[in-house]
Amino acid sequence: MTLVKLIRQNTKWTMQEKTAFQKIKLFLGLGLVLISLILIFQNISSVPLTVLWMKFEVSLFLIILTSLIVGFILGYLIFTRKQKAIKNKVQ
Repeated sequence: MTLVKLIRQNTKWTMQEKTAFQKIKLFLGLGLVLISLILIFQNISSVPLTVLWMKFEVSLFLIILTSLIVGFILGYLIFTRKQKAIKNKVQ
């Protein structure tokens, strides 16, 4: 059993602890968004992109932004799928 599962099973969070944890997650998320935006806007030059036999000149800005969006969507889908599995297991 993983440490996270043990903590979730053996800890009863008070409402104050939950809101503090939510604030921490919010600030970490905003920090990641800020760092991502700085990284994106500093890399606006064009770079060659080769996909199979095709070559494109694409802004690095678009490549980074696209990869962040795809990563966010995949992470969200995996997280919601795990949450549904946990919810179904509990019921």
